[in-house]
Amino acid sequence: MLLRTTLLLIAAVGAAQASCLKLDGQDVCTPSYTRLENGLDSFSSPSSSNINAEQFKEKQRWLTPYRASQLALLGGMAADISSSWGCAEANPLLRSADGRFYAKGTVIKVGLTSAGLLMTHMFKRKFPKLEKPLAFMMGSTSGFLYYTAFRNHSMPCY
Repeated sequence: MLLRTTLLLIAAVGAAQASCLKLDGQDVCTPSYTRLENGLDSFSSPSSSNINAEQFKEKQRWLTPYRASQLALLGGMAADISSSWGCAEANPLLRSADGRFYAKGTVIKVGLTSAGLLMTHMFKRKFPKLEKPLAFMMGSTSGFLYYTAFRNHSMPCY
């Protein structure tokens, strides 16, 4: 179930063009985004379309790193969860009744990460200039999660 949810999140967030992913016999399709250059010629004169297309390209400059940082964040969360699974957990919020990391911690981590991705998406839609700082923030957070997963794999599981 967790793997399917993670794959659905990756399929929904990572695609810039229309694409479909076969998952458990079902087609999971992401929406397609039309480019401004293609549809602008019918609405304006050629001279203004060149200006608008250049402005559009400048606006979309950080879109790919932003989406890559989202995917890196999802990967870091998955790596951290897999490295902690079944081991003793130091964080009391993520511990199950026997003191180990199982479903309770996984649900909390996935929920917090999903809420964070949703908040960054809302901020980016409301304030498009925040795309660059949000990409750096999510990239650094994913780096921390990958470091935590690496450290967890180097420690014995009690």
